[in-house]
Formats: sequence, structure tokens, C-alpha cells
Amino acid sequence: MKILQNTLKINTANRASTILYRFLLNSNITSWILPANICYIVPLVFLKAEKNIHFIDISSDTLLIDELELFNLLSYDKVKGVLLNHTYGIEYDFNFLVSSIKSKYPKSSIIEDKCLCIPEFLEHLNPDIDLVLYSTGYAKSCDLGFGGYGYTNMKIEKNIFGYNPKLESSFLENIKMEILGGKQFDHQCNIKSDWLDNSDLPIDINEYFDKIKRVLPDFIDWKNSINIIYGDNIPINIQFPTVYQNWRFNILTDKKTEILNKLFSNNHFASSHYADLSFYFQGIRAVNTDFIFKKIINLFNDKYISLNQVREIVEIIKLSFK
Repeated sequence: MKILQNTLKINTANRASTILYRFLLNSNITSWILPANICYIVPLVFLKAEKNIHFIDISSDTLLIDELELFNLLSYDKVKGVLLNHTYGIEYDFNFLVSSIKSKYPKSSIIEDKCLCIPEFLEHLNPDIDLVLYSTGYAKSCDLGFGGYGYTNMKIEKNIFGYNPKLESSFLENIKMEILGGKQFDHQCNIKSDWLDNSDLPIDINEYFDKIKRVLPDFIDWKNSINIIYGDNIPINIQFPTVYQNWRFNILTDKKTEILNKLFSNNHFASSHYADLSFYFQGIRAVNTDFIFKKIINLFNDKYISLNQVREIVEIIKLSFK
């Protein structure tokens, strides 16, 4: 693989979504393909940057973007950009796919979203990838409560734009509730309002990276200790393969609603990501994404949960299958 030396640039901000937005403002690509199982904030950023978005389903085998559907859509000249995400933080090598895209569509642009992955520090960037994005915000694999960074081979201008924290909270919560309620995107909503955080890192970049390197081993050890309890006690037939358990511990069950209700009624928490955004934004069902969403439970394995809580959660899940 051809590697470009000494062109790697590091872009940081208080939120990874800010880096994405700045990148899009500096890109001349107007139409982008997104996987249907992406976090809803991502397409909102694309729309705020006045980009056209097209959702496609994930593969039932890999839970990653469906490559056949991807190339079918890329065959239309109007679509030039692709965002590839790492579902549930899976470590996956996209280099072959990226090379295939670039060889057929050399003017395309590719973003690799690794926000759910364990942070890495790159020395070189595949020249066929335009942005690799990491996050250390709330609920990420390395949760500092702030921060994101991205690697590019191009300079990203730090565009100035307005930001209202109160508006951010209400705007995103409203979108979230619409998605969970099965509604479709309201194209009259004020997507251009000041809901996106525009702030830079609250600390020096060197201090930021040192902090990540210092705390990351403890985060990984803690996740592993919790995952062992989940893995040893939850029925094996509902567990995701180990490679999908980096971000949270994921199970797939027809008893999703029953289990979530029992957890919530016992003051425990779990999540259910990610909804089919193809339906929300385009009114078309992404079959595999929708299937996973209707059955998945993401069990917490972060710093906000204790081992006693994990054991109680395990018992509630086990009782659901007796």
C-alpha cells in the first residue's frame, strides 16, 4: 500500500462532530453515503453543512456497510463521498474496501468513523482516506467527558459558527424522541440553528493525548472485567461475537422490551443502538439495520457502573429466560 509520509495533520475539538463539520465545510463533495446504523448526530452534521445524504443498509454477516449496495449507489455520478463506521467499535480493516472504492471512483472522498473504537495514535494515514475520526466524549470507549480528534492529509480550517448549549440539548433530544417514536425527519426543523458545539479542546493537545494514554489501560481493564461477568453468565446464544463487545456488551434477543423494562424498573440502565436512520431520514427501511435494532440491548461496561450492578443485571437477564 502506498503511504504518504510527513503529511499527517491532527485536528482536535471539544466534540468529534465539530471536526466532522469543519471537514465537510472544507470539502467540495456535495453528496455522501452513510450506513443506516450510524449515530443520528452524524447525518444532522452533514445536513447542517448543506450536504446531501443517502443511507444504505448494513451486511447481515459483518454488521458493517453493505458493500454491494455501496458500489451500486456509487455508480451514480452524483454520489462522491462515503462514511464508513465501525459498528459497536469493532476493529475492522477497511483498507481493501477503500482501495477498491478509490480505484473505481478516484474523485470520491472517504471518512472512517472510529468514534466507538478504542483510541489509537497514528503515524501515517492511508492516502485514500480523507479523515479518520476518534472520540473521547461521554459514553465512548475512552470516556474523558470531552474531546475528539481526527487525522487528515489536508488542512481543515476552523470555521467560526454560533453555538447555544441550551438549544443543543433541546434540539437533539427532540430528534432522538422522534426517532424512538418511529416518526420521520421533519425537513422544516431548524437544522441550521446553533445546536452544534464549536468549542476547541479545554486543555492543551499534548496534555489531552497524555491523558488518553494514561487512563486508557484502566478503561480497557475495567471493561474486560465487566465483560467477563456478562460473558460467563448471560446465555451464550444471545451474545454478540467478542469483536463487537469493545464499546458495550451487546446481546440480541426477542425479549428486548421485557428485559429493558425489568432493568429500568430495578433502577438499572441499558441502551438500544442504533435505530434505522434510513427510515427516519428517507422513509425507506434498511432491513438488516432495523432487524438488529428491534432485538439489540447494549449493556453498559463503563466507569459509571459497578460490579454489583453488573451482577444484578445478569440475574435479571437470566431470570428472563427461565
